[in-house]
Amino acid sequence: MKHSLLLLPFYSVWAEENHPPAVEAANPFSGGADPFTTIVLVILLILIVWFLLRVQSSQVDTSDLEHGDHGHDAHGHTAHQAEATPTMAPPVASAGPDDLRKIEGIGPKVESLLNNAGINTFAQLADTAVDKIQSILDEAGYQYMNPGTWPEQARLAAGGNWEALQKLQDELNAGRS
Repeated sequence: MKHSLLLLPFYSVWAEENHPPAVEAANPFSGGADPFTTIVLVILLILIVWFLLRVQSSQVDTSDLEHGDHGHDAHGHTAHQAEATPTMAPPVASAGPDDLRKIEGIGPKVESLLNNAGINTFAQLADTAVDKIQSILDEAGYQYMNPGTWPEQARLAAGGNWEALQKLQDELNAGRS
């Protein structure tokens, strides 16, 4: 009976049924809702659903940005964008590996290669000779990459000199001077 009372205004409009006088007197919607009210309620419902879906889809999941490849393409080259690059935050002291992808020219695949070769931190990369890095790349089929500036960039990152690193990276083209 409760469900029928809720649907009664709409049902009465379309079914146009006649109710006994006792029911009509107790029900304020005994004649049914007029079509204008029904249309307005449906439009409001549609707008509410649209608004809720829009708000939900506009929320950004920042975990993708934190764990993404930071603009590196499949070859480890950085895509330069016209917009300004935000200043890098100082590193948090941790015992774990550094994010070597902060070095221009290093993408996720190259970072994995370096990690597998035992180079996990900026300090380790800074202390590795360019020839050694190039041989790691050559063995993996990345002969076209030039790691010439990577130790210098890593030295700046290891020292927390992010402004100098950003200035250097702004002058580089895909990690090359």
